Amino acid sequence: MPSSFVPRFLRRRVDKQESSSSKPTADTPADPPPPYAAKTSTSNETTPAPTQTQPTSKQQALPSIQICPHETLSFERAQRIVNLKGFKTSYQPLDALTLCTGHEDRQFIGNHRLCRPSSRIQHSIEGHGSYKYTNSSAEYFGTGLELKFEWTLRFGNVRSSQQGVSEESIRDLLVNSEVMLCPHLSIASNGVVKAIRGILDPKSDPIDPIEAWEAGGSPGTVREKCEHCSTKVKIVALIDNHVKIETKRYLGKCKSPTQEAWRAQCG
Repeated sequence: MPSSFVPRFLRRRVDKQESSSSKPTADTPADPPPPYAAKTSTSNETTPAPTQTQPTSKQQALPSIQICPHETLSFERAQRIVNLKGFKTSYQPLDALTLCTGHEDRQFIGNHRLCRPSSRIQHSIEGHGSYKYTNSSAEYFGTGLELKFEWTLRFGNVRSSQQGVSEESIRDLLVNSEVMLCPHLSIASNGVVKAIRGILDPKSDPIDPIEAWEAGGSPGTVREKCEHCSTKVKIVALIDNHVKIETKRYLGKCKSPTQEAWRAQCG
């Protein structure tokens, strides 16, 4: 028998072993595909979704200016006022109040809406306001939007003593009104109450003309200025124990909410 002869049953066993050894196992990696072979996608492969960048912080609303206990002025509305056609060159003021709870339409030194804050005595406090664009740089060191507000206080029914209306009764009338003359000065602050008490008492009027000038230029008038913003306050004595408080607040040119004049009035 030639040496190269292999029985048939042995040949089948050898072929089976060779075919099984040619298959890749867990320990033997399969041959990599040739570089020119195209990559075929399977149904299990998914394309990763693009990563969305989340905002680091929520956009906050711009600060507003409190013009009375019932209403605020937003920066967007101030810009609309400044950009009104012909407003900057007009001498006609624009009513500062809208018709809402606490406001009413009434003839009061012209057609103005009235603000009626809450008070211990009904109709003892009322006010109205208007906007105008000032072109005079002497008073505010620049042109811009001005908010003028006038408050009328009626002390006719307030208890008084031999020395006139007391500071306690004045403060008691004003403390619940929540009227802010500017962000830093309340209508019930000590300085305003003392000034009202002073002008309601005729004996407190200065006799010396120099003192009269320092007090505001005329008897029965007190002028103040806020130390933190450009707000100017004038307190005037009227008849029948009535007092008028006039404020002028400079809001700036309203080009940006970061301007110093606007930020100072936001508090």
